[in-house]
Amino acid sequence: MSEIMELAQDWAEEFGVQAADDAAEMRQRGLLLPAYNLILETEEDAAEVVGASQSRRDTARCIRAQAEEKAAPYDREAERIEERFHDQLKHFTRTHLVGKAKSITLVTGHGGDTPTRLGFRMVPGGLRIVDKDAATGWGLDNEGEREGSLVKKTVTYSPIAAALKERCTETGEIPDGCEVVADLEKFYIRPGGEKKGGK
Repeated sequence: MSEIMELAQDWAEEFGVQAADDAAEMRQRGLLLPAYNLILETEEDAAEVVGASQSRRDTARCIRAQAEEKAAPYDREAERIEERFHDQLKHFTRTHLVGKAKSITLVTGHGGDTPTRLGFRMVPGGLRIVDKDAATGWGLDNEGEREGSLVKKTVTYSPIAAALKERCTETGEIPDGCEVVADLEKFYIRPGGEKKGGK
């Protein structure tokens, strides 16, 4: 068994014990709701129900925080692995695409039942704001030439990217603080269950 798998198993055992201990402690402290058919008649009844609910939310919050802390080293290790093999995975994917497909699916996971998609997607090019202050100044200087605002004011002024892009498209002029970038093909690794837009 790999070191990572052993650590994961140790954590799972520890977490299971902790969860059982938490449940036992909740019972001892009287935090488990006595009955779901309880009829609320007094302020104490309502406080008991809300308290029981809140205690579960507090416990869930603590568990999530502990899980995040425990998961962080594994996330970092996953990133290191993907970084180390990025170029090889990218080449492998490109050489195994079939027809017009932009991605392939590998069956991964400890049980061999998790689909992981590797592929390429296009990140649209266009106008990008690279210097917010310069773009804001340009927008303020050029607002009077057309209908519609190029900047917005909350506490301070900031450029409106869509308006600057529209102006660039209409006139061909590149506003100060902006640059035009080409479409970019991006390689991604998307484990099963992750939404589009992930890595």
